[in-house]
Amino acid sequence: MSQIAGPRPRRSHTRTHPRLTELGREELVRELTGSLADLGRLPHSITVLSYPHGDHDRRVRAEAASASYGAAYTTSPDATAPARTSFA
Repeated sequence: MSQIAGPRPRRSHTRTHPRLTELGREELVRELTGSLADLGRLPHSITVLSYPHGDHDRRVRAEAASASYGAAYTTSPDATAPARTSFA
């Protein structure tokens, strides 16, 4: 397998790396928006989320979109399948 040249894209991974599907709405929003706020201090824009533990569901994807992420990725086994949306 060949390696991709150049730097790897930087992604948000939430503040504390929880299983997002196990969080209540308020805590989920805090993890997603807080991470973006923290990363907003960097000199480059980060608008992509990498789901901690590859854990996501319809609610988590909707909250990620509402939090202004442009896309999100997962480590789930079907990650190589074509995505129906930009939120895995």
